This record gives sequence, structure tokens and C-alpha cells, in this order.
Amino acid sequence: MGKNTNKKQIHIIIGTIGRGKKSQNNQNKGYEFTTYRFPDQREYSHTFFTISLYRYLYDSLNTKDLYTIIFGTNGSSWSELIQFSKKYNPEQIIKTNFIEDFFTKIFKIAKNKLNTTKEEILSCYEEIKEKSEKQEINKDLLEKWEKNLNEFLENKLFLALIDIKDNKWNNSLEHKIISELYEKIKTIINNYKKDDSKEKLLVNLHIDITHSYRIIPILLSFAIFPISLIQNIEFNIKFYYGAFELGNNQNFTPVIVSEVPQLMVDLYNGYSIYKEYGYFPEILKKICKIDANDDYLEDIHYKYEMNIFSLNSKEIDLINKLDLKSEYKENKIITDIYENNNNGLKITLENIKNSNKRNEPWKILLEKAKLSKQHKNYQMAIILLFESAMEKIKSECYKKSINSTIFNENYYNLIYYLANEKIKKKILHLKNFRNCVVHIDSNSKKGYLKNYDDLKKFEEEWEIFVKTIENGNFKVNLSPKNNLR
Repeated sequence: MGKNTNKKQIHIIIGTIGRGKKSQNNQNKGYEFTTYRFPDQREYSHTFFTISLYRYLYDSLNTKDLYTIIFGTNGSSWSELIQFSKKYNPEQIIKTNFIEDFFTKIFKIAKNKLNTTKEEILSCYEEIKEKSEKQEINKDLLEKWEKNLNEFLENKLFLALIDIKDNKWNNSLEHKIISELYEKIKTIINNYKKDDSKEKLLVNLHIDITHSYRIIPILLSFAIFPISLIQNIEFNIKFYYGAFELGNNQNFTPVIVSEVPQLMVDLYNGYSIYKEYGYFPEILKKICKIDANDDYLEDIHYKYEMNIFSLNSKEIDLINKLDLKSEYKENKIITDIYENNNNGLKITLENIKNSNKRNEPWKILLEKAKLSKQHKNYQMAIILLFESAMEKIKSECYKKSINSTIFNENYYNLIYYLANEKIKKKILHLKNFRNCVVHIDSNSKKGYLKNYDDLKKFEEEWEIFVKTIENGNFKVNLSPKNNLR
């Protein structure tokens, strides 16, 4: 879902916290301290990567609209989340009274503005640390810890407990995890929704896949699809991985950032829309070297849909210059979408460019009728099918006499000039069907449509109509005696 920087947007980090590995003395558990280096060479040192990601985004984005959701279990190292505070100095952790000194500093800076006491936070911290070791964290305790953390953090932090009983993973648990994400996102975006605003909120998801149950980020990244539809939001996804194993011979851990999954989502959405509805601007703006804010593709598509078979010189020139972005030319999926001989976008654009050489109008309308039926838009399908038949009759009449006075008559009277009585009867039948589905309060509607009161009957009649238009003899006789009503 393509990024539009003019939209109101927020950022949500999603991470998972586990227990980490035991230390070498086999006593303490937790994540190893390391320095994470991001692609732009900025470095952040923490034990838990999601905290480094938060600090990196906090510095990079310079926005208050940054939130973090952390998922963990009954035994996760929840106490490490105090590192989210920028006042936390990991180099001082070896000091005996480090934690107490840290909270003393927090309260000194806050100057009595916090809705808790240092003793309460310290007590909660110690309880969280103790219960984590025993895998006894419960929802009430975690909510208390979340409340205490948010007293002194710069941006809102949400904690979500994955209550794995007896270490059993099942579908029910997965649905609970997705539900937790849904509730957290609803809570966040409700602060931005305005009743009078029609513009969608853009939610940038920064998903950390470094720690703990890696199936969780997979679940959550797929869950965002229905969430975005229900909550009427757009989203962009980036995945982050603190590749600890790649830093063995270096004094830092490289961070891998991937936006390709989001591109694949955009390709799926854009190409699906193109294949189903023929709408191509969205996907072309994603894969081609063009200004995403330029409306010329919309103009070209409008002309294509409205059967305006003429492009101006600028539009033709722009089509000629269209090319894939250089970084996508090695991606076989993208090149096939663009250059495929059957359904490729390039072929569609060439057909539009050479619009004067396109199919006869009746064939174009017939194609659109079939497409409407394919989309289950039955009313529009019948309307377009009838107009296709009328265009075919009209073209036959023009062949006979372009100056005939018959073109001054009622448009639908042209049906009566069909020479083949069987074809004439079938097209009149189609006309009546079309009138019934268009004119809702037609007196004859109830009786006539009884013949099509279920889909099977409609499907059978549709095939007969289509074959009649495609293969029927539409020759006309323009003599007055044939114009019988």
C-alpha cells in the first residue's frame, strides 16, 4: 500500500522479547550486550534489539507519533525494557546500585511530575525480574509494569502477554495474539481518527524479527491486512533483523532492513486490481521511473475506460519513455508483470497508444461486458452486452448507407432493420432484459424477470446472448418495409 508522504502518518514498532541465553556461568539469563549498526552507519548499544530500533527511529524520525508494542511470554526478560529510557546508560550497569541510581536520576529530572514513587517503580521492577525467572508473569503484573514504564518514557509503550500454558502452541493462542495486536492498534489510531476526515491514516509498521518466537512477527504482518480494511488505514511495513551471527569478526552487529515484503504486497494489490479491473496507474507508479504524483497516467486510464480513442503527443511520449526502475530489472516477478506477452502492462499501454487501431467498438464493449460479469456485476454486464449488440447493428447500417435517414430515428429502432429474424428476436429479448434491470420500477419487471430468478438461468441465457453477438449474422435490410414494430 503505497506510501504517500502528504498523508497523516504514525509509526509503530512491533517486537517480541524472550528470555535470552544463559550466561557463561549458567546463572543469569538475558540478551547479550552488543552494538547494533544500522545501514546508515549509526550505532546503538543495547542487549535487546527492539530498544536499539526504537532509539534509532526516535532520533531519525523526530516525531511524537512513535509507538512500540512488545509481545512476550510469562518468562520473558520484561525488566530489560527500562533500557527504552534515553537516560539508561548500559556502560554503568556493572555498578552495584545501578538500578536504584537510574531511577533516582529519573525522578530527579521529572521533578515530582510522575504519578508514582521511586519505591513503587523499584518494587515493580524487582517483582518483574523475579517472576520472569520463575516464568510467573501474569497480565495484572505486566499491566502494572507497563503503567510504570510509561511514567518516564518519551513515547508510549504497549506490552502484550502471550500466555503459553504448559508450553503448548495452538491455533487458539495465535488468534489471541492477533486479537492483542488488533486491540493495541485500535487504541493507538483512535487518537488520530476524525469523524469529518475522509483521508486514510498511514501507519508505518517497523517489525523486529530478531528475538523470541519468530512466528509471531509473521502472524502479525499478515494480520495487518484485514486490520487495515476494518480500520480504514493504509500501511507500510519494514522488517528489521539484528544479525548477531554476522558480527562474529566485527565489533558490531549489522542490522538488516528489508522493504521488499512491502513491495511484494504492493505488487499483489496493484496487479490484482489491474487484472480484475484494468486499472494500471497504481502498479505502474510502483515499478516504473515516473513521478508518483503525476496525474497523466490517470488521464490516460480515463480515456481508455471512456473509449476516447485519442492520446495527445505528451501522453504518447510519456508512454514511450516508461521503463522499469533499475533496481527492479533483476526481479523476474516484476519484469514478467511488465513485459509478459499475454497480460503484461507494456502490451496494454501499447494498445492504448495505438488506440485508433483497436478493435471495433462493439468488440470493446463486449470485452467490458464479459469483464463486468466476471466481477459479478451482473447489471452492468447486461447493459454493456446490449450496447455491444447495438454498436454491431449500427456498424452494419453504416456499411449499407452512412447517409440514411434511419439514423434520425430512435436509436433502438435500428434493431428492426436486422435481416435475420432469429437474431432480431434475440436482440429484442436482450433489450427487454436490459430495460428491466435498469428501470427498477418497471411494471413488466416482475413478470419478465421471473425467467431469470436464479443465477443458473442467467448463466445459460448469458452464453446464448454472447454467442449471438459474437457469431450471429447482423446484416441489415434498410428498406422501409423492414422497419416493422
